[in-house]
Amino acid sequence: PLLRHNLDSHPLLNWVLSHCYTSPSQTASDLSYSALSRVFSRLSYPCDPVSLILLSLMKSSSPDPQTREEAVGLLQVLESRHLLKDSLPVSVGAYVARRGVILVRHFSTHHPELTIPVFSDMVYRIEGASLVNKRSLLQLILPWLSNIELVDVLVLPLQDTLPLQRTQSDTTQSGLKGTGWGCHQASELVLNNLLFLTIEHSLEFPH
Repeated sequence: PLLRHNLDSHPLLNWVLSHCYTSPSQTASDLSYSALSRVFSRLSYPCDPVSLILLSLMKSSSPDPQTREEAVGLLQVLESRHLLKDSLPVSVGAYVARRGVILVRHFSTHHPELTIPVFSDMVYRIEGASLVNKRSLLQLILPWLSNIELVDVLVLPLQDTLPLQRTQSDTTQSGLKGTGWGCHQASELVLNNLLFLTIEHSLEFPH
């Protein structure tokens, strides 16, 4: 009710989003997400869609079947409303049953233009997240990284822009094809943050 009656309260929305990541209780985290899902599924609530997409991808691997179903349903809404695309099938039972693995690969393949925003938000959210949610976020990284071509800063000339969006014909199940997906900005952002994550969390997740 608080979210539904406070559509312009961005601090409230940010608090609920953060609570989904930081709550030490997985039940409390799932309940907070369920509240978000109900609001955003019914109303065009002003938000950053990338933050909700990342959170929903994380929740699609929840042990709770109802939370997984809500996550897949909200991803359908967000994709249609904000990305103007309907790549997810009407029947999403397979995605719910497989606990997010296929779903993350599907999204990273069909929406490669979200790679850098999703990766950046992932690195931001992992700090302060509960141990369970940290593990879930780290497991999301690999499918998105397949969209990045790392470049050698000593070989190629400096480029000022991040990789541009390609058409669906330029993508395959194994990632992006063709040239133009690698740039120095993206390479440095990814490598610096991967190094940070390795140093910061290697003791928590040694394998």
